[in-house]
Amino acid sequence: MRVVVIDNDALEAKQSYYFSKRIPVATGLLIGRMTPTRDHVLALVQTPDEDPEAPNTKGWDAVDETWVVEHAKEVQRMMPGGLCVMGIFFFCPADQVSSGGTKMNLASSILRKIARFQDVSGGIDAGGDDGSERLFFHMCSKTKRNMCKALPVRDATKTAHPAELKTQPDLASALVSLSASFRFRLALPLLPNGHAEAPLEDKELWKGVQGQLAEQLGAVDRAVALCNGRLAGSEPLVADGGKGKGGKGGK
Repeated sequence: MRVVVIDNDALEAKQSYYFSKRIPVATGLLIGRMTPTRDHVLALVQTPDEDPEAPNTKGWDAVDETWVVEHAKEVQRMMPGGLCVMGIFFFCPADQVSSGGTKMNLASSILRKIARFQDVSGGIDAGGDDGSERLFFHMCSKTKRNMCKALPVRDATKTAHPAELKTQPDLASALVSLSASFRFRLALPLLPNGHAEAPLEDKELWKGVQGQLAEQLGAVDRAVALCNGRLAGSEPLVADGGKGKGGKGGK
């Protein structure tokens, strides 16, 4: 059985918001890291309303599958290394997400479309896992009970199966944050061959910028990064997302 650990603070904040605002239905994304032993959900990101001036008060009538998938694609493109869109969540009554029901089929369709995009874009780092499953998390809007399932996304004949759900405070502290900077200087002639009466056109200037940037980006591509002064191999993870406080980040 797949083990899913969710950041307790992130979960409580999301549930408190939905109940305080009396929101009938909500959808969103699970952000975190997937590994062979357990999955770590660091954040629950709500699907934005298509019309910011008219928040969702209509329930499922306002939920658009295409909109949810497009939001997932945009979020996936912004993910830093090691994190990904792991799945989706629904906030609604439990009887609406029963196995084989319309809403559970909707969740399966969304997850498979997200997975196909990630397979093509290479946007998921499963940390050694084969990446064949995505997560569906449900928050009941009546009982406040939570449920999580794992869906095989590469086989449409298979259905979601239960996952063991756990919570842990300050889950993000187990991650290591790395930062880097690269500075360079561009020098471009504004006048061709020293003739003041014939300044360079915008296209020529832009061509010169592109040429120098290509050289600098090539240098970055050939560079070797050190973590705390040491060269890390490509196989081991910087952090496995386990329990406890993370180590100090490198530069």
